[in-house]
Amino acid sequence: MNELANHKISRHAISRISVRGFTDEQILYALQFGKKFHKTGITFFFVGRRQIPKRFAKHFDGFEGITVLVSNGVVITAYKNKSAASAIKKKNKRMSV
Repeated sequence: MNELANHKISRHAISRISVRGFTDEQILYALQFGKKFHKTGITFFFVGRRQIPKRFAKHFDGFEGITVLVSNGVVITAYKNKSAASAIKKKNKRMSV
């Protein structure tokens, strides 16, 4: 059974996930174990080196840098950038009007 089907995912996110070649396992891992940041009204789930157990590093090769954005309980997009955490930290806490 596809566990990702249990999450609400926007059409845009489905498209981006597909085009960028992410697997359901990678997205689910980011949502479950990624470092969580709340910025600009969005929740960012970032998988950094520290979120991957060293003993499983070979299995999770390619997971580092995956970032999943969630707004109001809906996955809105996903991308990969190993330095995303520093960029996310620089964002404003709230959306500017």
